[in-house]
Amino acid sequence: MGIEFAEPTEVLSTLEELNPEAIMYDGFDDALVGIVARCGTEPLALYDREKCIQLLVGQGLTNTDAEDYFCYNVEGCYAGPHTPFIGSFNLDPVGVPRTFADVETEILVGMVEE
Repeated sequence: MGIEFAEPTEVLSTLEELNPEAIMYDGFDDALVGIVARCGTEPLALYDREKCIQLLVGQGLTNTDAEDYFCYNVEGCYAGPHTPFIGSFNLDPVGVPRTFADVETEILVGMVEE
């Protein structure tokens, strides 16, 4: 089961028609994957979080620096009712090592394929 995404240029042109006031993130056009709306809002841009991080890495940042920059400057920014949404689509199991009662345990978060 996979997710199919429209081309960013298609998403951009459709969003400009539906909501000309929608905010777009500069430099993240290739990570624009869709349009979302909730009750009472205009359609807004949807960016793929992992693609945004990879674009920053492609500009020379380390993965850690890209993550920090993105979290603080993009994901953590609310610029009003036309602020884009950030989605996480890579739900492959991710191990998060945690220690409980002096026993190392790995917690996995993700989807199981059937």
